[in-house]
Amino acid sequence: MNEQELFKNKAESYLMCLADHCPRHEECLRWLVGQYAPSDTSTLTIINPRNPMTRDGSCNMFRQREKVTVYYGMTRFYEEIPEPKAKAIRHALEQNLKRTNYYECRRGDRPITPAFQSIIDQTVRNHGWQGPLVYDREEKDYDW
Repeated sequence: MNEQELFKNKAESYLMCLADHCPRHEECLRWLVGQYAPSDTSTLTIINPRNPMTRDGSCNMFRQREKVTVYYGMTRFYEEIPEPKAKAIRHALEQNLKRTNYYECRRGDRPITPAFQSIIDQTVRNHGWQGPLVYDREEKDYDW
């Protein structure tokens, strides 16, 4: 699937931005996807373009328009971690990521985004594991 098809597909369900007046709109993934909004639909899910945050560049909905490293799957994640430590880490990750998110990430059904990577890394390091973190696969993708 090429980039245009990807953005067209995302535009059907992604929270978009149509605020051309935003000083950061050219860098924003939400604005880029908004350019592919279908013209044959009567409703869209967009950020309110009249919200003041879209005027001063401080929008908390901003998504960088660059690809990042995302991981999928954690089926071999605990192989090198000693069992008592692995059990404590797994329990903490279930709490920190929320149980459903954790298992979706573990199975590879949900991408492990940079935000989740940060939570995972911090949790594992707080439990004393300094070794490598092993994921099933790595890809470059947008941080949707």
